[in-house]
Amino acid sequence: MKLEEYDGIHLNREVEELAKCGIHKGMEGTILEPQKIRGRWLVFFPDETGADTIVCRIKEKDLELVCR
Repeated sequence: MKLEEYDGIHLNREVEELAKCGIHKGMEGTILEPQKIRGRWLVFFPDETGADTIVCRIKEKDLELVCR
């Protein structure tokens, strides 16, 4: 899978360190940078209202492309 900046993704598994930040399996987000750093993408996750957001670096193996 080749991910790119602004791709829509979802988290494909529950990861304990991400769950502590409020990111859980199935959540959808958007990649914010043109390249991964040390195997991780910077991903933006909005909440249902758009008022709160979480931004976190996530390993590529934990992401699945939803839309480009």
